[in-house]
Amino acid sequence: MPARLKWTDEYMKENYGDLRVKLESKYEKDFKPEGDRGMGQDSMRRFLDTYIEHDKYMVSQLPDPLSEEVTVPQPILCGSFRERILEANIWMSSGNTKSLLHRDADNAFNCLLNGTKDWILIDPVHQDLLPVAVESGSPYGGYTLINVNKVDLIEFPEFKEVPWYYANVSAGDCLFLPKGHWHQVRSYGAKNLAVSILFSRLNDFNPKGCPKEGVPPSELLSEVPMVWTYDGFEAQTMGNADPFELKDELEMKCKHAEGKLTLEMFEEDMISGLDVEEEAYKGTLKVDADEYEIPDENIEIMKQRAKAIMDLIDPENIGYYDCSQLEDMTVDTLKKISDIKDPDPANTDQYEFLHLHPNLVRKTILSSLELSKESFMEKYHSHEGSMAGAQWIFETLDSDNDGRCTVAEVKGNMEKVLERFQDSLLADVTAHQAKKINQNSKDEL
Repeated sequence: MPARLKWTDEYMKENYGDLRVKLESKYEKDFKPEGDRGMGQDSMRRFLDTYIEHDKYMVSQLPDPLSEEVTVPQPILCGSFRERILEANIWMSSGNTKSLLHRDADNAFNCLLNGTKDWILIDPVHQDLLPVAVESGSPYGGYTLINVNKVDLIEFPEFKEVPWYYANVSAGDCLFLPKGHWHQVRSYGAKNLAVSILFSRLNDFNPKGCPKEGVPPSELLSEVPMVWTYDGFEAQTMGNADPFELKDELEMKCKHAEGKLTLEMFEEDMISGLDVEEEAYKGTLKVDADEYEIPDENIEIMKQRAKAIMDLIDPENIGYYDCSQLEDMTVDTLKKISDIKDPDPANTDQYEFLHLHPNLVRKTILSSLELSKESFMEKYHSHEGSMAGAQWIFETLDSDNDGRCTVAEVKGNMEKVLERFQDSLLADVTAHQAKKINQNSKDEL
């Protein structure tokens, strides 16, 4: 793989420094680190200048220019596998990262370029022995409530019966992670760098183009038809749903809908996906769906998404989608539906403006009248906003660019600022579980 020799910090800064990447904390689901592009968003250059000293972990969709230096594992370079390569991600840190015990939806190869990784893997057939966190709907992914630093077998006695596998991965190795396998990963080394390549959950395989003996010839990632790509500047599509599976879902809906899909059907389907379903839960916890009340705001967001899907597939506003057209629906249209149906706000530089409530922003601005730029930025930063976000707000308010915001400037420009904060995130009614795990882990360090 060319990247293994080429991707020094200096080389990446010089050639890819302006590209935007996503950040996570070194402990999964702990917090969103700040970058020079905002909350959870950094330039490649800034990340490379700061990752050794700071708690930040690049967990990002691989920007397209880097794909020219990544080779694809040869076993998936023919037949159905090659046609269903979904996305590629880049993982980089200064080591000492740890994930929760979790699972991912799709098959993946994780190829390590620098450092080492320890993997613990559990077959999904043993899921009924795991304290799986409660989530809305019937997610393909998920995580457990296990404190990976100190497993509590008194609280979770069934866990001692779980068989598991261990793998130590070194630079130059690729690990195959089958769909749905539970896993926990730790990274080591002053520089830990990996690339993962995801491909579809396939139940059938067409060997078209596969050699009768051996493996297909080597190819660069830039040479294969990957479904989800990222140019390095616009919104990422990391974690977006498989459009081929989405088409299967639409076919099933059509079978039960007498050949027509309506707005009401999409609304019902998407709103029902907000519920915690006791019968869908497979784990050791006792689940009471009544404990999880779905906010009205979440229902309204889902209605808006359902309408956006109908506007896309029913551009003539007939009032329904004719299922006879489904066979000809393009992958591009399916990708657009996927992006509408379940977007990840952390994929965009808008995440910060979705994360903070406009009323909090308004109060922060009003309490900072006549303050200097530096004082305002510190105050906004104290509310978990980024310095990049504070800079944008102040420059929008400060019409005459004199470094202070007057009452008149705030009155004239407040709505311009708040407009960017109007959209809302889906409230995660189950998020408290991850926060509790991370707090327990920190208490024991």
